[in-house]
Amino acid sequence: MLVSNLSRYAYPELVDQPLRAKWSRLSSFAEIRWTNPREAISLVCDKTAQRWHQCALLGLLAHEMSHPCVSTSRRAEERTDLDAIERGLGVYLAAERITTGRYRDQVVGRGRDRYLGYQTVREYLTQHETKQLDRLLDLLKIVPSSYGVSLTETIHDTAIGGDCQAHVGGYVFQGVTILPGSSVKLLVREDSVALYIDEKLVAKTHIDSQD
Repeated sequence: MLVSNLSRYAYPELVDQPLRAKWSRLSSFAEIRWTNPREAISLVCDKTAQRWHQCALLGLLAHEMSHPCVSTSRRAEERTDLDAIERGLGVYLAAERITTGRYRDQVVGRGRDRYLGYQTVREYLTQHETKQLDRLLDLLKIVPSSYGVSLTETIHDTAIGGDCQAHVGGYVFQGVTILPGSSVKLLVREDSVALYIDEKLVAKTHIDSQD
């Protein structure tokens, strides 16, 4: 239903496209695939997103649905985020970035691309959209973090875990369970991401292995 509504109101070029959407188990929050030309589009969301507020889920779907609508030759993730914002979906994208703990831009592809963080998305919003976002955050009782993010600094994120799988800042760590009230940090470097829980290193993964 959400994908259909987004197509109708924000992605007119996808209205007549055969777009299939489903839930599954993924190593990322979502992924989309399509043929060229767009004869078939498949959108899959990880089941952990079923627990998100609908506004955050709309932001995730908007990012994915923008992928087949923009050129992917360079900076695909950044261009996709900007496309979603230009379509009037920036409030939802900001909600998704808060839910996944991306308060600042997340550099990927060895510095060649980036996901826009909550703070950057907010800068692109109109005054009316900013007021809408603030009302939404007040409703959800969410206060954005003031911590900064860089490639070599520790970042503080919201963790979405369970079933011995932890999702932190868009990265997935297997065999990890995060208990409520734990201190969660990421150390992001050029080619790897380390997960710390209560100041103890518990897992490490390579960036290139993430979708």
